[in-house]
Amino acid sequence: MEPAAFDSGNRLRDGRARASVCETDAFPESLLLAEADFEVSLTAHGMRRPALLGLVTDDLVQVSLVATARPDPVPSPTTR
Repeated sequence: MEPAAFDSGNRLRDGRARASVCETDAFPESLLLAEADFEVSLTAHGMRRPALLGLVTDDLVQVSLVATARPDPVPSPTTR
């Protein structure tokens, strides 16, 4: 994401956000990190509970997720 490209439709608010919140002069690109932990009921989503050798998993499954989004590097003239 390019913070300098942020546009909410309010020029004054956008200028303040770029200068104070995003600090676009010091940080022209940003990185997004997200982490989540939650339980999911398999049967609530129409999924059968997996089984192996007669043992059936619990209906509630703990899900942990870590996601990172970063800008693509600028391609060099030789890679275009």
